[in-house]
Amino acid sequence: MSAIIQELFEEKGLLHGVLHGIYGKAGTGKTTFAMHITSYYLNQGKDVVVLDTEHGFFIERLLQIHRKQEDLQHVHIKKVMELHELRSSISKLKDFIKEKQLDLGAVIIDSLSNPYRVELKDQSNIWEINKAMSHGIFSLKKLALNLKIPVIATHQVYTDFETGEVEIVGRDLVKYDFKVMVSIEKKDNYRVLELVRHPFKKPRKVEAVIEEEGFKKKSFKIF
Repeated sequence: MSAIIQELFEEKGLLHGVLHGIYGKAGTGKTTFAMHITSYYLNQGKDVVVLDTEHGFFIERLLQIHRKQEDLQHVHIKKVMELHELRSSISKLKDFIKEKQLDLGAVIIDSLSNPYRVELKDQSNIWEINKAMSHGIFSLKKLALNLKIPVIATHQVYTDFETGEVEIVGRDLVKYDFKVMVSIEKKDNYRVLELVRHPFKKPRKVEAVIEEEGFKKKSFKIF
């Protein structure tokens, strides 16, 4: 098990049948953490499906983290951009899994926010956009439950001008359906990963740095 995943989730790892969210500002390492989760399931001999909406889930970077090139055949990446493409891809996942006879470990969406943000440029259609996003999340919940796997989505954030608080893009559309939430925050030259929400575990924080092989627990130097 990845040391950083073990620190956050302990021995049992991620929950089956549940939506997991990873959120943070740009450049904090959300995609890197999603790659650690991918590596975790590859080490179990499982397949992983990735819906890449930001076109930033690079196999070359995953190989730096996972180190076993022969396992990369079990990573199935589909690049999508718009919200209707994402919904269509989600709806076709069960058939794809059956057709390819995948031994599926997890589904990852990196990120769920991006196609929503793209659509929001048309403010005149916001009700329809929110409805489409809500249906997409409901489909992900059904997928997680029916296949008894974790579904993981990364989320972008923004600062609310009125409150000054950092909010997840989509706010209430995503807040309550994701039963496990991990935040990543950049602090100087390291990151703070926090298990913010979990049905059975108390919140906890892990300080880590990002190196070529991904997240490594931050070590403390004694002078």
